[in-house]
Amino acid sequence: MTAAQAKLLHYIRMYQRRHHGVTPSYAEMCTHMGVTSKHGIHKHVTRLRERGYIAHRYNAKREIEIIKLPAHQRRIPREARV
Repeated sequence: MTAAQAKLLHYIRMYQRRHHGVTPSYAEMCTHMGVTSKHGIHKHVTRLRERGYIAHRYNAKREIEIIKLPAHQRRIPREARV
């Protein structure tokens, strides 16, 4: 997993915790990652799915399910807890 993929996965996880399971939009992911292209976010999301970290819930918008986390993200730091 690249650093950018880890950062995106962490962002998705924290966003879902703060927003009761709702996944951030690609535009929100772009803003967080500091990129302008949704295509770049799509590539990261696709790689995370291919590697088994996330799954898409079909027939639903903005629905990403986190399947597993890398070892360094399994514990949530106290300051990041909701």
